[in-house]
Amino acid sequence: MKKKSVSVVVPSYGRAHLLRKTLPSYIQDNVVELILIDDCSQDNTTQIVEGLHKDYPMIRYFRNEHNMKQAASKNIGIDHAKGDYIYFGDDDSILLPDSMAALMETMERYECDAVMSRPIVAGPDYRDDKRDIYLKWRLKRGCVSNEKDIIDIAHLRFNFGNYLKTFKRSAMPVPTCHAGALVKTDLARQCKFDPNFKGCAYREETDFFFRLNLDFNARLMYDARAVQFNFPDYMVKSTGAREGGYAIWRQSAIECNLYFLKKNWGKICAKYNIDRSIEDVQTEFEASLPLQPRHTSALKAFLKQCYFSFFVYHNIKFLGKQ
Repeated sequence: MKKKSVSVVVPSYGRAHLLRKTLPSYIQDNVVELILIDDCSQDNTTQIVEGLHKDYPMIRYFRNEHNMKQAASKNIGIDHAKGDYIYFGDDDSILLPDSMAALMETMERYECDAVMSRPIVAGPDYRDDKRDIYLKWRLKRGCVSNEKDIIDIAHLRFNFGNYLKTFKRSAMPVPTCHAGALVKTDLARQCKFDPNFKGCAYREETDFFFRLNLDFNARLMYDARAVQFNFPDYMVKSTGAREGGYAIWRQSAIECNLYFLKKNWGKICAKYNIDRSIEDVQTEFEASLPLQPRHTSALKAFLKQCYFSFFVYHNIKFLGKQ
């Protein structure tokens, strides 16, 4: 039987300072190419990728003539993909070792159409020079006993950073996925991302995977063994979808969420027997986004710093025995 191949598609805008850290992590077993779509970045992305290409010749670089946003950039990657599967990566995150093998195993074992990794977002106390220690600490967190702590379709709440203990070593069926997922290439070409998600493109992945579920009857799974690790805000800075600051991001997220609801909510309600109006869901979503970003008090910040300094980063031997 022919070994299945993977094309990794990564859209990027203004993240040249992170690409040396992120792109190599996606080049794992079964990956035959990494397609980087540079969405007309104004930094030195081109030069960084040229340097990376010398060590990783499977990187294929495409640059948009003008800024087209994430959805359109991903569609360009889909069109160029040669692999049997596509994995959608991010330019501000890394895929942990052996993750691709786990996703491939789940894809074939469950005969599914898409399988996603576990997304973990680093907090402000993350230290890049202590990455392994931080990950040992972080990966143990998030074990829950109630599936609604992971998926709550009626309220459009998805916390895929959590996982059910019973699914730690096997896959969990899901109605939609987050950005980091492995998808059959032929199916991705039929569905495509919706380029009408503008600005920060909030919900573009939710829309894509829900449509796979609703319109193509795709079987979607979540495998917590595979992990995509997002770098913290202070490393990402105000780049990519966060460019312009919080207020602009918030307004864009509200607009994108409403567009998603008008497009999909009727079909979601019909399939999952939900009785909530678009207005209710949208009002709830807006209320969940504060007008100003939440700030940690000085005391709480100090206590967290002490916790990480004494119980996480400096307790290397203890963590190493876990």
